[in-house]
Amino acid sequence: MAQQVMMIVVKQNKGLEQVTAKFSKLEIVGMELRSDGKENILKFQGINQIANDMQSIGVGDTVQLVFELEGKEWTKDDKVIIFMNLRVLSFNIMKASQKPSEEPYRSIKAKDIPMPANSFGNVDDEVPF
Repeated sequence: MAQQVMMIVVKQNKGLEQVTAKFSKLEIVGMELRSDGKENILKFQGINQIANDMQSIGVGDTVQLVFELEGKEWTKDDKVIIFMNLRVLSFNIMKASQKPSEEPYRSIKAKDIPMPANSFGNVDDEVPF
């Protein structure tokens, strides 16, 4: 699957979960920054070292994520279950929130987020990649 890039504002960081001695994961929930003002809420997952690094992401941070869609099939009790994840490959915190929050979830609306400007200072709704 091809890598994708997306800019989000983090709504929730679920914290590092050590699943086994060799496998850890961390999930963040974020709102995609869209030019049409609509909210698109997505859950991303980092594993192992990326998960460890993602602990620095805070609620309200604007983060650029490089991720891929990952699907797996699992059979339990003769039932086939399909899992799909947006697996984070790398990230860059573009703008940290102004104040740290102890809240596990803070509501952020798309209309409250300014659109990024291009190098000429104009609002640009075209993705530059």
